[in-house]
Amino acid sequence: MANTTSVYERTLSGSVERLTVMAYLGHEEGDADEIRVIHDRGGVTVEDGIAYHGRQGVAWLEDHRRASLAGGYRPARLG
Repeated sequence: MANTTSVYERTLSGSVERLTVMAYLGHEEGDADEIRVIHDRGGVTVEDGIAYHGRQGVAWLEDHRRASLAGGYRPARLG
C-alpha cells in the first residue's frame, strides 16, 4: 500500500476541529508502518504526533476511522 492521507472534520461549539492522518505503510518493503496525526482546533494545532505501528498500520487506520466517525467527525471536502 502506498502513502495515504485522510482528513476528518467536525464542528463543536462553533469551532471546526480537523484531524489529518498521514500514513506511510511500508511493511511490504520491510519498513515499519508510520502514522502521523495532526489535530487542529479552530485553526490551532493542539496535537501533532507520529507513531510506529510495526505491521499493524492498516488495522490502526481502520480503527481510527471508525472511532473518528463515531465521535462525530466526517470526511472533509477538500479542494
